[in-house]
Amino acid sequence: MSEKVVRPANSPIRNRVYVFGGFWLDASERVIKSAGRPLPVSPKALDVLVFLVENRGHIVEKQALMSKVWPETFVEENTLSFNISVLRKLLADSSTSPRYIETVPKRGYRFIAEVVENPADQLAAAQSNPEAPPANLNSTISVPGTMNDPEEVRSSFRRVYVSIAVVMVALIGFLIWRVPGKPKLPEKDAIVLADFVNQTGDSVFDGTMRQGLAIQLEQSPYLSLVSEQRVRQTLRFMRQPADVVTPELAREICHRTGSSAVLEGSITRLGSEYVLGLRATNCTGGEILDNQQLQVRRKEDVLGALTQIAHQFRSRMGESQASLQKHDVPLAEATTGRWRH
Repeated sequence: MSEKVVRPANSPIRNRVYVFGGFWLDASERVIKSAGRPLPVSPKALDVLVFLVENRGHIVEKQALMSKVWPETFVEENTLSFNISVLRKLLADSSTSPRYIETVPKRGYRFIAEVVENPADQLAAAQSNPEAPPANLNSTISVPGTMNDPEEVRSSFRRVYVSIAVVMVALIGFLIWRVPGKPKLPEKDAIVLADFVNQTGDSVFDGTMRQGLAIQLEQSPYLSLVSEQRVRQTLRFMRQPADVVTPELAREICHRTGSSAVLEGSITRLGSEYVLGLRATNCTGGEILDNQQLQVRRKEDVLGALTQIAHQFRSRMGESQASLQKHDVPLAEATTGRWRH
């Protein structure tokens, strides 16, 4: 097997976007996101991550990594080790049971997670030219009816591209963490719910996503949300508008109220699809307790997706299946049909 050419962290490759786990790494824009929100990370740590991701599956020697990230500068190995530690904390990774960055003793590091490269470009290409034959298909497509019928041929290619698009979106929207074996939140510990970040351009989702998630979680006898009254009161003490709970304000409210976790949500558009994200963070130590993404095909399916994400979150936080079965009314049955129009 030929040795892979190691690419530098500042390689001028266009549209360098990588999706792994619940993270979206845009190397061109120099940002990493989770649940649709940028994560705070130092420039050098981001360079290290980009370099590892672009050389995924291969050992990156320590000296090569330091030379590329700190060119013409002398740095010690502990500087590199510190940045690796920062990245593991950012990704909620572990050096003993790594899911993303594996240490290769006495040599260097290797990025081991599955990565989807430039998913939006691939999906956009399929959606913008649905009648063109797929470039990577070498086999003959069996078309019903006569092969001289142009409409039949176009219809066949459309079906192929729909299949490609569905697979690509599924790669982006899969749930990134398996259900844990033990509770991550003590029973009845308080949770602060932030406003959803609405990146769809559709104002119907403003405020309604947070309200819908609250309705789902309030059914749980295991979880406890900080009440709207207490949230508004705390915002007034902070001299902030009482009707806006940004993720930053939610974290501050969490500290001021002595709560345990912050729930941040997002909804975005990917072509004609909708992608929902949910992230729970321990507001004391910053540990990511849960991180989910789920994709649906229609606007009418958003309610069901929100119900599914809330159900999964409750399960991951330690609520029993018996409790979930007893106290889990689907959101579509508990709300009006305003999103259906």
